[in-house]
Amino acid sequence: MSAKSLLLSVKKKLPRLPYSFVTWISHFAVLLISSTIIMIMLNRSYGQATISTITSLNAELTNYVEKTSSQIQNMIKYNGFYTFYTPSVKKLRHPNELTNFEVMSGIRDLNALVSTSTYIHSVYVYSAGNQYIYTTDELGSNTLDDFHDKSAAEIFRGGVSQEDSFEPLYRPLLYKNENNIEYIYSFILYESNNEKDYDNALMINVYENEYNNSFFSSNYDKEIILVKDTGQVILHSKIEPTASEGINQLVMKEILESGKNSGHIIDEQHKDKPIYLYSYMNQTGRYLIRHLKYADVMNNLTSIKRLSLSIVLTIVVSGCIVSLIMLTRMYLPLKKIIFSLSGQAKADKGSDAILKNLDYWVQDRVQDKHEYAALVKQELLNQVLTSPVSPIENTEQNFLQYGIDLVPDMPLYLLLVVDISPREGVEAIKKAFPLTHMEGISVDEQTIFFIQPDQQTGIDSICHFLLGSGVRICIHSNPIFDFQRIERSYLRLKELYSLRIFHPHVNILSDHFLDSQNKKNIYPEQQESKIVLALRSGKYENAIALYRDWMKIISQHRYSIIVFALKRLYLTIKPLHQLVISSSSKPVMQADLDFIEDKLRVIEDIEEFNQMFYSLFSQICDKVSQDKTEKIEKVIQEIKSIVEENYADPNLSPQSISDSINLSATYIGKLFRSCEKCSISDYINKIRIDHAQKLLLNKDMTVKEVAQKAGFVNISYFFTLFKNYCNMSPASYRKKRLS
Repeated sequence: MSAKSLLLSVKKKLPRLPYSFVTWISHFAVLLISSTIIMIMLNRSYGQATISTITSLNAELTNYVEKTSSQIQNMIKYNGFYTFYTPSVKKLRHPNELTNFEVMSGIRDLNALVSTSTYIHSVYVYSAGNQYIYTTDELGSNTLDDFHDKSAAEIFRGGVSQEDSFEPLYRPLLYKNENNIEYIYSFILYESNNEKDYDNALMINVYENEYNNSFFSSNYDKEIILVKDTGQVILHSKIEPTASEGINQLVMKEILESGKNSGHIIDEQHKDKPIYLYSYMNQTGRYLIRHLKYADVMNNLTSIKRLSLSIVLTIVVSGCIVSLIMLTRMYLPLKKIIFSLSGQAKADKGSDAILKNLDYWVQDRVQDKHEYAALVKQELLNQVLTSPVSPIENTEQNFLQYGIDLVPDMPLYLLLVVDISPREGVEAIKKAFPLTHMEGISVDEQTIFFIQPDQQTGIDSICHFLLGSGVRICIHSNPIFDFQRIERSYLRLKELYSLRIFHPHVNILSDHFLDSQNKKNIYPEQQESKIVLALRSGKYENAIALYRDWMKIISQHRYSIIVFALKRLYLTIKPLHQLVISSSSKPVMQADLDFIEDKLRVIEDIEEFNQMFYSLFSQICDKVSQDKTEKIEKVIQEIKSIVEENYADPNLSPQSISDSINLSATYIGKLFRSCEKCSISDYINKIRIDHAQKLLLNKDMTVKEVAQKAGFVNISYFFTLFKNYCNMSPASYRKKRLS
């Protein structure tokens, strides 16, 4: 026998799998392999993508810190120069002996600097001639050797170079004041002379937490520091001062030698594998370094992996099920279903016969006597609810004729529920309370029960039974002794049903509840006025709180009064809303107020209705806030225009500006500082210096003439301000520009 024939014989003896099963297995294998490959690729890319995203966000933080650092440093520098050269502080630096009045006057001016900002802890003035330090600190002034702040004394004794003047110096206080302040940042200004690099000095001490909060507010980082390109630490967030071990020196060296503007380093040698994100600040020559926990950075990665895994598994399972359904080749003839419904399993095979069977089946159901009786019973009970009842003899006869389980001479209760059908409710209640006479019908998607409980049961017992069975609310009437009063009780029941949304915590409402409602038609006008006032002021949260209080008041009235109150409030705020829609595409408030009643009928929670008013309140308050912002911007622009036009006037001041625009100087000062981050006086000086720079290009004008043309009366003050802004004297600036 040849090898080929042997192989064929063995193949014939092997069991053959069904074609559909083999195909399904192949489909499953392809899905599984594809999903595995996708998971591997996603797993490799998620980590790098997460770090790259945080690195990009780090660059944004760096720009913010650089700008904020420059602004704060310039502000401290300008205030420091201004204080340092005031006459009273100059006397503190004079080597001659001072009177108590001169010392108090100088320290008072130092305190004026402290009071201008909440982040300044204290100010020191060092007189090298007297070896004495004057301070605003509560521990008081003293000699250099006996001064309480030893760290500051050492700095004054040793000095710093001029290029580091007003660079933040992070240092300990070496003592605790009443606020337990331990660390501060110090900014130092030295007064140079010809003999040595430094002499007298001014030190402004800033609270560590206030200064750090200007830059660092993230709880995500373990620590954040600012480092000069020489490796010197400038700022330290001290987010976790006890747990942090500080940045690894090798990592620090690698960052400084990287030559990159931004990037990240993972310390693989450390057991926690911390991540260091760094970005270089071009203007200040510093690095912003953020120390993050690797586990925290990758925390979101775990949830993404789980989500990806669940999606892939869903795709695999769905693919397998779809493949199985396709390959099973199931076929259920529609004809068999129709035959089973019609009760004729062996019917004619033609389509006409199938339709005839359906027609016969429907006709049999319609003509069923029991169904007919049920329809007549439903209609009769519905008529009892909505129309005057016929004399008692006819009522009793109708009850007997149509099998209505009610006794005309017994007290009757009406019970309204919505979470159970009439048939299910009747069966459940009769099973629990066998002696109860009752019927149930459906009216406007509500179930109405006619109940005559026995003397031992009571209507409350039946309501509690239904609530325990899953019904959300039961609304029942008072006992009805005369069938002629059923229509009135039903109307009161419908009013109670409408009131349910205003009393969400009440699950059993009775007819007595209507009688307890406030019958006085007194509208809360004062509360409405407060709502309107809050809206006119743009105070959204306040308007919402007042609206809720107003809603509590009106919900204690009858339903018709509540509807009237809602319509009145809607009309009251409509004129305010016109301000919104006049300049935007906001939806117009409806003119027909019937929509309020329509909306109250269909909602199940009053909060759904309240959202309409909340939306209107939001639109009105947004418009009011926008108008306020535009008004503020207009005032700021007007102040700037006045300064631009009158900068050369020596009498130009915040007070003169406030007089010209008829606004309070205090008000426009706060407004300008909040928007422009500087005072009006600082802005006037800036504009004057800008114009002085242009005037200096005219070599025919002396520096004194330039100062006077720019609006400066005090030439010394002009020299000081110009040097602060331009880092050079006016003469040096002219020489540099003209060369």
